[in-house]
Parts: sequence; structure tokens; C-alpha cells
Amino acid sequence: MCMDYKKKITTEDFKENGLRKILNLGHTFGHAFEKKNNTSHGLSVARGIEVILQLFTPGLLSDYSSLIAKLKIDKYIYT
Repeated sequence: MCMDYKKKITTEDFKENGLRKILNLGHTFGHAFEKKNNTSHGLSVARGIEVILQLFTPGLLSDYSSLIAKLKIDKYIYT
């Protein structure tokens, strides 16, 4: 389902002029973590999302932490 949704967004906004930008959340920091720590792309982007939340919407961090726990992602692997 996620891949279908991503394909729909990228098809409708091929040049990243609108909605497609939501797919980039956490990627800038994520790529830095990926390179520095040699961690997977997914874990690095997850860490990047956390940084964005810390900087701009810290009130959402508890929801983020709950999601990470539900997904059983060990936060310490991507610090």
C-alpha cells in the first residue's frame, strides 16, 4: 500500500512542485546520518525525521516515540 501511495504521488507531481515534497521529510538529515554512521537508509531517514521534529515541532516527539516503539525500532541503532 505504501509503495502504491508513493507511486501515485510521484506520478502526479513528477517535478516535485507540490505534494511530492512530503516524501522528503527527514531525508536531508537522513542522508548525513546514513553516510556518517553507515546505517540503512530507512533508519537514517527515521532519525532525520526525529531531528526535524525536535527543531520545528517538539510537541510531536511523544507521538513519534510511540510510533517508533510500535514499529519496534531500536532508537539506539540510529543515533
